[in-house]
Amino acid sequence: MMHPNQIPTSPALVGDLLQRQYPMLANEPISETPFHGTDSDTYRVGKHHSVRLPIIDWAVNNETHMRPWLPWLQDRLAVQVSGPIFYGEPDCGYPHGWTVYPWLPGEPIAFGCDDPQVAIDIAAFLHELRALPTEGAPSAGRSPHALDTDVRKCLAQLAAEDHRDDLIAVWEAMMTTPAWDGSGVVWMHGDVAPGNLLFINGRLKAAIDWSALGIGDPASDLQVAWNMLAANARAIFREAMGADDATWERARARAFAQASFQLPYYRESLPALAQQAQWVFGEILEEFGR
Repeated sequence: MMHPNQIPTSPALVGDLLQRQYPMLANEPISETPFHGTDSDTYRVGKHHSVRLPIIDWAVNNETHMRPWLPWLQDRLAVQVSGPIFYGEPDCGYPHGWTVYPWLPGEPIAFGCDDPQVAIDIAAFLHELRALPTEGAPSAGRSPHALDTDVRKCLAQLAAEDHRDDLIAVWEAMMTTPAWDGSGVVWMHGDVAPGNLLFINGRLKAAIDWSALGIGDPASDLQVAWNMLAANARAIFREAMGADDATWERARARAFAQASFQLPYYRESLPALAQQAQWVFGEILEEFGR
């Protein structure tokens, strides 16, 4: 279990829910997916569908938050977006709503990718997303400066061998840079990370898990430069995005803040994500000459 009070799910539960509420899929094979989210479980149903179930209370609002926007995005982006097919109700001992989606083909690329084409494809996706009108869209994201206290608490939980003192010094340096002034609001995915981008033959084909979507700081989605891309691809990505120094520094601080939350929290329960956080820290420490 990743979280206290995590709600257990299983293929059997998914089968029971489908049998009672969406029986047209009840006879399809149900399998766990190799990609583990941190707030929801996703199961593949047959060849063409998936079921997503929140596993922690705070994730329930995330599901309802993205629902009205997925079909809208689906019609406006070149990458595939999985719009909901059916909304299920609490049942069979499962306490929350759940959702049936189309299954999108593709595989994630692990962190540390140094492929220039991957960097270019991600930049093209973000440019297209940013070009969408923002009227009526929900606000999303928090400034790294607003996360300062929480980040420091997380860093204090790290051991000396995690380069804790260097990380604290780097964070303090990041906090001397200006906060976002609220200008240039754009659409953002909210969690552009290795597990949420699907590729086929090295080309970006789909973006999934839009639970943090909204409008906000243009730096927000640029944190993928550190949580996924290695140095050469990172430089290509920055050039493709046209990011100025202030935006780039805020993006790096966002990547650092996310890693500070992930490493102590998921070190035992989700080692792969903790390893990604360690890699992010290593990349940023190197950029600071530490």
